[in-house]
Amino acid sequence: MINLASPPRFIDYNQLMEANRNAQNLQLAHEIVFNKDFQLQLPEYEKGRYEITFSLFFDKKFFHLVSQKKFMIQCIQHFGMF
Repeated sequence: MINLASPPRFIDYNQLMEANRNAQNLQLAHEIVFNKDFQLQLPEYEKGRYEITFSLFFDKKFFHLVSQKKFMIQCIQHFGMF
């Protein structure tokens, strides 16, 4: 008997991770479409963890900088600088 099948094709790690992400996206899309009770919820973290403190600090810093930039842009537009 002759085997006419193709030899196995190997994929690299990045291709595997992309396929996994695509499968997760399809699963999420399926849940959103077919589950009428579907809700997105933020994860609940344990209080006092370093990662949360770190994340909150940089979130506050980021939004502070964004608000400063927005304020500066409004001043420039209002006063006609530059």
